[in-house]
Formats: sequence, C-alpha cells, structure tokens
Amino acid sequence: MILTTNECMFIGNQYKTNSTLSLFNSLEIKLDGTEENTLKEKGILINGDIDENSKEIFDIVSKGEKSSRLILSDQNLIVEKYTYTLGNESVIVENVSGEFAFNKLFNFSDVNDELSEFLGISLIKNTNLQINLTNKELIVLLTLVDIYRQDELINYGKFNSNNINLTKSYLISQIDKPLGSSIAKILETQYDIQLSNNNDIELAIKGLIDKKYINETLELNNDLEQFARTFLIPNLTVLLEQYHINENGELVVMSGFIISAGLRNKACFIFSDEGVELLSLSSIEAIEVINNFLK
Repeated sequence: MILTTNECMFIGNQYKTNSTLSLFNSLEIKLDGTEENTLKEKGILINGDIDENSKEIFDIVSKGEKSSRLILSDQNLIVEKYTYTLGNESVIVENVSGEFAFNKLFNFSDVNDELSEFLGISLIKNTNLQINLTNKELIVLLTLVDIYRQDELINYGKFNSNNINLTKSYLISQIDKPLGSSIAKILETQYDIQLSNNNDIELAIKGLIDKKYINETLELNNDLEQFARTFLIPNLTVLLEQYHINENGELVVMSGFIISAGLRNKACFIFSDEGVELLSLSSIEAIEVINNFLK
C-alpha cells in the first residue's frame, strides 16, 4: 500500500490524536482536495471509512508506542525505512521516491535480504574492537585513525613507511580541517560534536592515554592500528534511531551509526548519555544490530 504525503496527512487527520512518535504527527502540509478521491481509487476509503485491513496498519502507525528509523546511504541511492510498534504488532514504512509504502512487519527476512545486498553476508571481520569513549575522545581518536588511513593509502604497496605525522599540531590541524574521506568528520557532522578549543583536545588525549587506546606519542594501540590500516574506503553509512516514551511521558532516543568500508570492515557507533561505544562488526553482526534497532 503506497500513499502520497498528502494522502498520509488526510489519513492522519481521521484520528483525533496521534502519538508523538507517529508519522502522521510529523507531517505539516496543506491538503489540495484530491486526497479523498485518490484514496477511494486505491480502495483505502470505502463509503467514507478507512478499509478494515488498511485501518489495522494505520492504527499502529497512529498510536505507536515505539518507533525507529533507518537511513542507509551509499554512492548511488538512499534507503529510508521506519517501523512503528503497538503491543506485539509492527508496521514498516518505506520512503519510496517521496511516497510511503506501508506493510505489516511479520518478520525481518525480507528486510535482511535487502540489507545483505548492501552489507554482504559474512561472519568474518578484520578487527575485533569494543571500546567506550566520550564524544570528544571519539573525534580525537577517529582523527588519529584518519591519519593512519591516509598514511596507509599514500604508501599502499610500500613497506616500513616513515611518513606518518603524529605531532599534536598536525592532529589539531586535522580536527580543524579534516581530510576529504575523514571518518571523524562524518561523525562530527552527524552528531554535531564540537571540540571548541585546544583544552578539549588535550583532555580527550589524556582520556585516550589513560584508557590505553593511544600512547604518549599519539600512536594507536595494535588493535586500533589494524582497524585504521584496513578501514580504508568508506562506501556506505547506516543511520539508526529508536524512539519510545518512558513512564514519565518523556521522549527517549537511542542512536547508532554504522560505516562500512568493505565486506569485512564495519564500524558501529552506539550513542548514549554516557558517551559512545565503538564496535567492529561482521556483515551478519551489522544486520543483527539493525534488526535490534528496528524491533
């Protein structure tokens, strides 16, 4: 069942109230008067009432207690999906060229098949990271990762490179003006993480040293260096968001972000009030993480 934005607005108006999380609650457009007729033509409106099967789907979208959003982007296209859950029932909505396709979500097999076309199917990963950081530590660490990545790409096929620049002044310059393919820049922009002065950077460096992710000369530890030198060409990102209303009526948001740089190179960032967890994932693990957000 595919609806235009105007038709979605018309359906939303049939409900006295819509959940804060509802797609219907997020639409702010003027109707043009054609919506009722087009919905009749699609068999969704019958004698002025919403068709029973369609109403089951719209009720879940309207009254959803939990929702999630996925935006998968590669060089050629964007896939955007939403899920809405009410009790034990869920609906998945996909943005299809500005229109919305609604379907009951019975299992994730179709979703996983589609995800595997982008992420691949493999249990193998090049590194095994699971580290916890503050947001500012994340940007400093990823900037160091970017410097290693740059060194690896410049010296591809050579041995014993001595060109890597790990001076603090160069690190600061890269935070201010990151490389074109910077992983740090992707996360900094996506989550509006600001390192406002050199003191922020100094504190982040100290935190990374204390956690043994880097040493006093700004060298990455062995696991992170392996990650940096294999995570070379990011080609896909997945934004994940999950929303629910807690017992105090407050909106709670959980956010994750996946960057893929090939079949065996997936970096996952899970954000919370405490900071961010950085995980390296296989393709299968990445799909499982996405499933957990969408459920």
